[in-house]
Amino acid sequence: MHSKLIVREIDLLLAEVREQVETGQCFRILHRFREPGTWCAPGEEIVAVHLIYRGREFLVHLGSTLLVMFDYLAHHSRLPQTAIQIVLGIKADPFYRKHGFNASIHSRLPKKINRSEVRVYIERIRAALKTAFSEAGMLIDPCCVLVSEEETGSNRVAYRIKGNFDWVHLDHPRGSNAR
Repeated sequence: MHSKLIVREIDLLLAEVREQVETGQCFRILHRFREPGTWCAPGEEIVAVHLIYRGREFLVHLGSTLLVMFDYLAHHSRLPQTAIQIVLGIKADPFYRKHGFNASIHSRLPKKINRSEVRVYIERIRAALKTAFSEAGMLIDPCCVLVSEEETGSNRVAYRIKGNFDWVHLDHPRGSNAR
C-alpha cells in the first residue's frame, strides 16, 4: 500500500512538471499609479513581478530597469527579439518612455537601456528567476523560461520569455487628479 502512494505522488509530480512545460510559468506583473479607466498607460510604474506557483506568490527581485525589460518581454512574448529590437521597442513605446511619471515629478526613472547592456540584463533577470524558482521549490532552468534563440542565417541572438502573464493595476491614490 505504501509503494502505491509513492507511485501516485510521483505520477502527480510528473503531471505537474508536464503542465508547467506545456503552459509555461505564471507571472503576475504589478503596475501602480494607474489613471482610472486606463490600462497600461504612460505614466504608470512597474513595481513588481511575482512568480505564481501552487497558489503562492514569490517575488522576482528586479530593479527598475530590469522590471521594464521583463514587462516589455512579457508584452511581446510571442516574438523573439534581438537586443536592438528590444531597445528600439522600449524607446518607441510611450508607456516605457513615461514610466513612473504619475508617481511624482521626482520619481526615479530607470536608466536608458542600450543594446550592449541587454545581454547583461538578460543574465540578471535569469539570476532573479533562478532565486524565485528556488524559493518556490521549483527545479527549472531560467534559460528555459527566458530563452536565447539564434536567428536563422545570422549570428544574432534573439530573446523571448515563455510564460503566462497577468497584469494587475493599482489606481493612482489621487484618482483622476494625477499628472
